[in-house]
Amino acid sequence: MSEQISLQDAAEFIWREADILDRCAYEDWLDLWADDGLYIVPIEKDAEDYAAQLNYAYDDAKMRKMRVARLTSSQSQSAVTAAQTVRTVSRFVETDRSGDGITLRAAQHLAEYR
Repeated sequence: MSEQISLQDAAEFIWREADILDRCAYEDWLDLWADDGLYIVPIEKDAEDYAAQLNYAYDDAKMRKMRVARLTSSQSQSAVTAAQTVRTVSRFVETDRSGDGITLRAAQHLAEYR
């Protein structure tokens, strides 16, 4: 039987991801993901069926690797002029728990400087 993840563990994971992205350590970011994980950035605030609607990002492992390759190459104009970012993540609230997984809601403030 696997151990349940705590709210604190989940919050620390999200803080770690924010730090990795602010440092542009994209290879480290890839290491956070399970092979079957999906990176989803929905357009709609109350989205539930992400596969059935338009999203800013809906990346499986292959698409995440392609995203990192684009961000780390000098071929992408958006990567060459990438903004410096600082993410602040707070107000973690557990919204669901199933098996050994946890779903939570949080607030994020993203400041960027070009």
